[in-house]
Amino acid sequence: MTPEGSPPHLCIGVGASPKDDHCSMKAKELNKKTKAELQKVLQQNRARLRTLRFDLASGKVKNVREIRQLKKDIARILTIINAKWKEQNKK
Repeated sequence: MTPEGSPPHLCIGVGASPKDDHCSMKAKELNKKTKAELQKVLQQNRARLRTLRFDLASGKVKNVREIRQLKKDIARILTIINAKWKEQNKK
């Protein structure tokens, strides 16, 4: 958590930095993570999305694209978690 109470903004990828408003996570990098790490990133992204939605309602958000990107990142993480779960149960 940052001092303001919001979760840290996660940027994973080549050339991505926390200052990028539209940084996204690459599927290749997410595949390398364990299920626990993916769950943690998912929880942080959902918390960030929640705060952005509240800020959007109060007019504080300037970059609405970040909300769209976070939703895509969450979907990407969930897809990888489900694929790992299916692979594990297949054995």
